[in-house]
Amino acid sequence: MFMKLVLRQPILCLFAVLGAAAALTGCNSQMDDLGDVVVRQNSVTPGGIYQGTLTAQAGGTAVAVVALVDNLDPQEHFVIYAADGSFLMSGLFTAVGTGLTGQSRYFDLSTATATTTQTFSITGSYVPQSQIGGQYTRMNSSGAAVESGTLSLAYQTAAYETRSALALLEGVWSNVDAFGTPQISFSLDSSGGISGTVAATDCTYNGNVTVVDLRYNVYSIKLTETCGVSGTLPLVLTGLATLLPASTSTANQKQLVLALGSTSAGRLFRLSPGS
Repeated sequence: MFMKLVLRQPILCLFAVLGAAAALTGCNSQMDDLGDVVVRQNSVTPGGIYQGTLTAQAGGTAVAVVALVDNLDPQEHFVIYAADGSFLMSGLFTAVGTGLTGQSRYFDLSTATATTTQTFSITGSYVPQSQIGGQYTRMNSSGAAVESGTLSLAYQTAAYETRSALALLEGVWSNVDAFGTPQISFSLDSSGGISGTVAATDCTYNGNVTVVDLRYNVYSIKLTETCGVSGTLPLVLTGLATLLPASTSTANQKQLVLALGSTSAGRLFRLSPGS
């Protein structure tokens, strides 16, 4: 009898603490912070948020890029986009030991349709929670190389090792013009439902965002794009999303990044908290 009384009290206290924590979590919105991972988890995958460069062999021109990589074995989905928004790649990494190969489609975002006839391959290695490096080749539709060079990516600990939660994304996210009028606007609800509009292209978007791993700040996203142009079929896009802090994003405030691709087109949205 004495032993039961001693054991029961800590158990009841534990449930009380967990219940209080759950109640606090349920009150958060887009503008709230659910906190960082307290204990760092060691990872053996190339999953992460990275910043770095693509440096072309011809001319040695280095282009600043950002990479998002999920941590799902045996193949990790990745997106790499230019910091200036000029291109995006979406594909899969395959890791064997510390070796890494990647295949993706390459989308030129400087064109109105952001369609592609090019592919992008990477061969290199990675150090978990540190870096990715290797050689890349961009090829045209005939398989001929149009550019080759080196890829160098540095792991961004603070950006990636922050817990993910749909409550952090809930709300309105937008881009506005010089007069404050939203030109791109997306809304996310508490269950991960997402909808949006882009005024310039007369396109609407509907889909969902899901948490990949609660420990890390990368989400999976799927959108269906429907545009007002007659005869245009809906386009299904898949990719990754993240909520970048002000210190990591190119803006001076936190930024929701949606980076997606399909078999024929790519889309990159970098959005600020709206109203």
